[in-house]
Amino acid sequence: MERMVDVVEITDINEITNWVGDVIATVPGRTTTRMLTNIERVEKKVKHLKAVRKDHWRSAREALGAITEEYHEVIAEIHKNNKSATGAELIDLAAACVYALESMDNKEDFEF
Repeated sequence: MERMVDVVEITDINEITNWVGDVIATVPGRTTTRMLTNIERVEKKVKHLKAVRKDHWRSAREALGAITEEYHEVIAEIHKNNKSATGAELIDLAAACVYALESMDNKEDFEF
């Protein structure tokens, strides 16, 4: 059975948080709370990236490099069977992906 999903344009972290919150609002119990907590953790990490970098990534290759590095850090923690560190690295990976989207949307000279 094919599932239809609305396509939306999301331009900032607040819109992402609201959209994901709406999507998971029907999930019962603690799952919703955990999901929102993780979204807040990603949002904090994206804000940290913005504060540290002072500018968005300039190219898809720069974004890919950061995303790939975070992905490899997730793999390393999984291989160590380290649940808490894996979770932290997944947050870093998600934040890198969101920051890449913001870089693409907010920089007119973003290169591919």
